[in-house]
Amino acid sequence: YMLRRREYRRSTDVAFLRESQAYFRTIAMDVSDAVIAADHDYRVVFWNVPAERMFGYSAEEILGQPLGLLLPPERRETCLAALRRIRQRETVVMGRTLELRAVRKDGSIFVIELALSVRNEHALADDPIIFTAIVRDVTERKREAETLREHMATMRAVTEGTSDAVWAKTVDGHYHLVNTAGSRMLGFPAHVIIGSSDL
Repeated sequence: YMLRRREYRRSTDVAFLRESQAYFRTIAMDVSDAVIAADHDYRVVFWNVPAERMFGYSAEEILGQPLGLLLPPERRETCLAALRRIRQRETVVMGRTLELRAVRKDGSIFVIELALSVRNEHALADDPIIFTAIVRDVTERKREAETLREHMATMRAVTEGTSDAVWAKTVDGHYHLVNTAGSRMLGFPAHVIIGSSDL
């Protein structure tokens, strides 16, 4: 009786896992982010349409290929070594977003953010998925942030070149720039003024 009960429980668990696997594939094909999954040999076993658009590979071209194909050559071994540590639970990445460089089919390098999950390898023997990554292209966001930093550096250089008090506020009334003369006039150091409203 106990043996039959254990077998029934296992068959129920396997059925649930198979349903979860099918549900994952259905959802992953319908999201706007790139979803990539790899097996224990670090080969691509799942690739949705946004991943095709982001990297330039069709599913037919990339399935079965090593993950290293998506990484710059000089970073491949480092990234794969990190995956090995994650798989062995030596490194914790759950709940963290990782940023790294990736490479498209045409060889161009771009910056991605990814959220990585690692599946229990013994949960379902015939499910090849070990790693699942949700990937976003953040190249444009990084470029805009760099442009903003350069703009702010230019503004600081210009404003520090005058003896007049100069400051700037955002549309909601918070200081985002103040020069040395402005700090003296307002009576507070710049790090206190920046981000505050009227002092």
